[in-house]
Amino acid sequence: MIKSVGILCAVTALLTLAAGGEVQASEYSVGPRPSWVSYEPLVVRSKPAVELVDRGTVYLSFDRQIDTRGGARNMYTRIARSFVDQVGMLAAGEIEIAFEPAFQTVRLHAVRLIRNDRTYDRLDRSRVHVVQSEGARENGVYDGSRALVVLVPDLRVGDTLEYEYTVTGANPVFDGHVLEELPLQWDIPLAHRRLRVLAAADAQLRYRTHGAAHDPAVSNYPTYREWVWEARDVPARLPDDRLPSWYHPHAFVEITDFDGWTEVAAWAGRLFSRNDDDRAVERLVAEIAAAGDDTTERAARALRFVQDEIRYLAIEIGENSHAPSLPSQVLERRFGDCKDKSLLLVSLLRGLGVDAHVALLSTTERERLGARLASPLALDHAVVRVDYGDARGVVWLDPALTHQRGHSAVLQSRARGMALVVGRDGGELETTAMDSKLAHSATGHESAAGAANENPATTEITVRMGLGRGEKPTWMRVDTLHRDEAAENARREIRSSSVAAAEKAYRDYYAGLYPSLVSREPMRVQDDEDANTVTLREEYAIERFWTLANDASRYEGSLFPLELANLIELPQTRARTMPLEVVHPRHVVYTIRAEIDLGWAVEPGEVVIEDEALRFVRNVSVSGNELLLRYELRTRAGYVETERTAMHIESLGKIARLLEYPVSRPVEAHMAAMVRGRSALNWPKVFGALTIALFAFSLTAVCVSLRYHPVLHADGPRADGAQPLGGWLNMFILALAMLVVGTAHDLIANVMPALEPGIWIVITSADSPGFHPFWAPYLMYAIVARLLVAAWLVGVIVACFRRSTRTPSLAIGGLYVLLLLALLEADCFRVVGTGVVDQVGLPTIGRAYLNLVVAAVVTITTTPYLLWSRRARQTFGEHVVSS
Repeated sequence: MIKSVGILCAVTALLTLAAGGEVQASEYSVGPRPSWVSYEPLVVRSKPAVELVDRGTVYLSFDRQIDTRGGARNMYTRIARSFVDQVGMLAAGEIEIAFEPAFQTVRLHAVRLIRNDRTYDRLDRSRVHVVQSEGARENGVYDGSRALVVLVPDLRVGDTLEYEYTVTGANPVFDGHVLEELPLQWDIPLAHRRLRVLAAADAQLRYRTHGAAHDPAVSNYPTYREWVWEARDVPARLPDDRLPSWYHPHAFVEITDFDGWTEVAAWAGRLFSRNDDDRAVERLVAEIAAAGDDTTERAARALRFVQDEIRYLAIEIGENSHAPSLPSQVLERRFGDCKDKSLLLVSLLRGLGVDAHVALLSTTERERLGARLASPLALDHAVVRVDYGDARGVVWLDPALTHQRGHSAVLQSRARGMALVVGRDGGELETTAMDSKLAHSATGHESAAGAANENPATTEITVRMGLGRGEKPTWMRVDTLHRDEAAENARREIRSSSVAAAEKAYRDYYAGLYPSLVSREPMRVQDDEDANTVTLREEYAIERFWTLANDASRYEGSLFPLELANLIELPQTRARTMPLEVVHPRHVVYTIRAEIDLGWAVEPGEVVIEDEALRFVRNVSVSGNELLLRYELRTRAGYVETERTAMHIESLGKIARLLEYPVSRPVEAHMAAMVRGRSALNWPKVFGALTIALFAFSLTAVCVSLRYHPVLHADGPRADGAQPLGGWLNMFILALAMLVVGTAHDLIANVMPALEPGIWIVITSADSPGFHPFWAPYLMYAIVARLLVAAWLVGVIVACFRRSTRTPSLAIGGLYVLLLLALLEADCFRVVGTGVVDQVGLPTIGRAYLNLVVAAVVTITTTPYLLWSRRARQTFGEHVVSS
């Protein structure tokens, strides 16, 4: 909407007044309306139609008339509105008129209050204030605009407020050209609208209506021509949300006297071709040239200097709204806006022998700029076009960007669309190289899919989670890799505040999904400027990831790719009458790796959802006890046409439902009940108790049998040649003791956990990914074998201390039995399979081959010693007892 319509409340102006703003009477005057104005008395309806009431107000008239004759510009505006409800009184008493004091003046004609068919004059100079506009200053733009604020007292429900004023003057930078953009429609209904333009009879004006087929009434007079766009009961048009920047929801008409873009380029060429003979610029060129001979690297250094050393600050007062400052001035004061920085960069590049030109474009119209009439009003940004004249081709650089990094001057401008190159033959619009690549990649599904395989994602996020039991906290580590434009945005965000502030923002972001989340480690930032990448690492603990289900049978949780949710957020307006904007280009890969001790009973698979604007893939797989969720989203276009928005919104809904991945794990007590089944027995625990009893029985049997073995010396003195325990036999006994401890640890730490209800269900349930029919027999064998080995080891140790003559045969026979058991266990491992073993995550099976190797080494080294060593024969010799 146009500010001078005066519909919105002048909050900023009133705050400035309260702070002591002074009246600048020299910037406005009071007088009658001009004679060239066509005036019609206002018609006030006693009972306005309900369709015309908007927020308690009826907008009766918007009348704007512009006189461009004689090279001047006089804009007359008349606005009237009635207040039919208390709601309409909230911002009723403030009139705000925006103007540029550098080249414009305001004349107030009337402020009238109509009440009960009587008219009251409310134009009081003491209630007129001129205040400084501050809206653009937040973005580093000072345009010198001001606002004339008129306060109207004693307004009541049922009153009608009418006011008239004329703004005189035009920006001299346009050299007297006629340039207008006039509204034909608003998001409020209007009882009467009239737009009237007067121009000299020989003026070559062109107009184009956008959004409505509404031709003006044209009248020719001896000395001037008149165009009038008039309508009554203009309906409101409420815009949909998330509109593309180039789409104008309200109809408007643009007027220009430029013959085409070639003439606009010539006009701009005069602004950007002023002479500037400055030694400081030449010295800077010499410094850049001395740093290296490569043209590309020189251009990169020049771009880096202008981006980093010249801060962005726009002083757009008067002609400076479109005319750049001289490069020497920009270099001296070290600040400038996009056109100032672009002209400075062009001067540096040309000094380095690079073909460079300033290019003007529209950040809103983008590729639709060609649909607009040739007018400087459609251009709002300046970049630099560089032509290396070789295989590198044309490169578009944006010196107004900050924190852009990379290897060389092939750094691309982030502004996309059509550009008007200044100071080059032709003067026609040219599509930027980056935009043409994007357009090529979005022409169809096949080309876009091919580009997806060629180019890495701009953002890659990997989340690793360890999902503990219900009562234990979950750990989460987030690794984020940003490339190119995403890296520049992340770098800018961090450096504009601090790492601590960014860490807090990210923590608060994830806490929206997991309220009990706390940081485990400070956020780590790695910035690779040469590759233009930024890597972030965050580590968190989630105290309460799991939630107990209503039936108390399981814990429930969910995995969710937060960053993707923002990119596929559904629009507020679903039944659309306007196109839908898509944040483009975006390519995000989000991976979640979640580990759980029970393994995962999930169905692997892939889901693909795609249309002309995006392609989404979700892949689910399991590796061991790790669940892998991989999401990939790639956009293909920056918008969706109106007739295809319903299908696109349906796709967004499907994607939104696929984002959250619910997970669960049974409660331990419930799992035990599942294992018990209909009987009252917990079979894993019963099995464990039986194995312990077997061990005790085996050990007792060995020890009892040793009581009947003959010994070398009972109670009498030693016979000749007999030896006590000692020498290498001590090492042998120590090795046996270590084997007992190792076997007991292996049994307790690696085998017995398989009898826990959770793992037992996973490995013995036919529908489990870790199921194998050999699991239960193997576990029984593994436990029995280890118990027998432990019992045998203890028996051999006892026999050694008793110096039993059976010790060598008992040890050697046991060694071969141990080797046979290890071989059988390794064969069981082969039958079960490595994939199943990894999926369940039992380390005992993975140790089978190691146990086999150890058993073979011990057997090979111990058998010869016990059979042929003299010390063994003398210690465990034949029965010799002295009398």
